[in-house]
Amino acid sequence: MALLAKNFNEGTTYNGYTITLDVDIDLNNIEWTPIGNNVNTFNGTFDGDNHTISNLTIQNATTDWQALFGYVSSNGKIQNLTLSGVNIVTNQEYVAAVAGVNNGTIQDCTVTNAVIIGKNNVGALAGANAIYGQITNNTVSAQVAGNGSFVGALVGHKKLITVKSRATPTQAI
Repeated sequence: MALLAKNFNEGTTYNGYTITLDVDIDLNNIEWTPIGNNVNTFNGTFDGDNHTISNLTIQNATTDWQALFGYVSSNGKIQNLTLSGVNIVTNQEYVAAVAGVNNGTIQDCTVTNAVIIGKNNVGALAGANAIYGQITNNTVSAQVAGNGSFVGALVGHKKLITVKSRATPTQAI
């Protein structure tokens, strides 16, 4: 995962590619750098193949778009993935476990045992779900908080879409 993030953020686009996870991954003791941002968006398909990425940690980030994927474009898709033990604490915007901003598809994903804290546009699945974003058949159990506006259990901010997923509240922060 770290190599995927490094390669993507250094210019390998993966546009039109499908990346399939074939094992569970533990990111313990790795300070995560999100895959993409608002300039360099993820346009491929990331298929978790029902595997788990555990211990995703982001602390004290200095830029927006903090999540496993910083920004998923309208051609991007994240599917069949579980994120467990997520710990994201930052004062940035567009903060979530799966995508800081989703303009593509997030489907059949689970976020569990997560603490996600940001400023504005904070959610467990996506900090913001843009106009073309589709979020379906996901499950969330997370503590989500923000010190600004647009904070939600599934999605912090959504524009003109229907979100078809469910959240299980754990504890207010």
